[in-house]
Formats: sequence, C-alpha cells, structure tokens
Amino acid sequence: MDTSKILTELRTEQARLTRAIAAIEAIDGNAVSKPLTQKAPSKATAPTTKRATKKKRMISPEARARMAEAQRKRWAGHNKAAKSPAAKKSAKEASKV
Repeated sequence: MDTSKILTELRTEQARLTRAIAAIEAIDGNAVSKPLTQKAPSKATAPTTKRATKKKRMISPEARARMAEAQRKRWAGHNKAAKSPAAKKSAKEASKV
C-alpha cells in the first residue's frame, strides 16, 4: 500500500469520526470538542499598533498603604467576630441542627 492511499483512508475515517462525534453531541445538547479542522495562526496574537499595547497601571505607595490598612481592618473585624462567644455558640447550634 502506498502512503497516499493510507492518508486518504485515514482522512476518510477522521471525517466519519468527526461526524459521529457531532451527532452524539447534538443529541446530548452540549458541544464539548472542537472540530478537527486546521486553522491558520491568527495575526492578532502580536499587537502591531500603539493602541493595542496598554501601559501597566501603577499604584502609589500611599494608595498601597491605604489599601493594606483597610484590608487589615476587614480581617480584624472578621477575626473578632470569629473569636466572640456569640459567634461560636451560634456555630455550634447550627451544626446540631
């Protein structure tokens, strides 16, 4: 058998399997797999214009300190609520139910 005949048979089998998969997915109602077609690589992968490349946003040290302090306050409130006896009691009662 020559290679061109083998390739033709394999491509025929591939097309048959692709149709069978599509039919099963249509019955099931969800398309999980992608078709086995080869696509040319997209040219949109590399930004070619100046507008396509965005500058990274920087946060000032003062803003970062304010954000850190606010997060510390949130965690302090969370930890305080977790340590309070009322929170522990309600958690135990909820687990009994």
